[in-house]
Amino acid sequence: MPQKRKQRPKQRQRRQPGPEHVMQPTPKFEKPSHRGTGKLEGKVALITGGDSRISRAVAVSFAKEAASVAVVYLNEHRDADETRRLIEAQGAKCLLILAMWATKISVVRQ
Repeated sequence: MPQKRKQRPKQRQRRQPGPEHVMQPTPKFEKPSHRGTGKLEGKVALITGGDSRISRAVAVSFAKEAASVAVVYLNEHRDADETRRLIEAQGAKCLLILAMWATKISVVRQ
């Protein structure tokens, strides 16, 4: 008889992107058994939205392959710091870049 899949609790966030550190359960983003081979040594990766979810997984994977990683993020400072910690734990360099979004663009005519 097939086993029932365990249901995860619904995630509700007041805004998007939502802070990953408050999610229960926290998203999985890394396969611990993956060992890098240095394929990206000497390269630099620029990851947007790297403070959480899929982009965090990409950033950590690139770090495992020996790339230096720059992570652009919006306002999830705590999540971005965690991404930096995970990248640096792989022995890679990490630069966090806070993105500023404009809600309105003004054009000045002369």
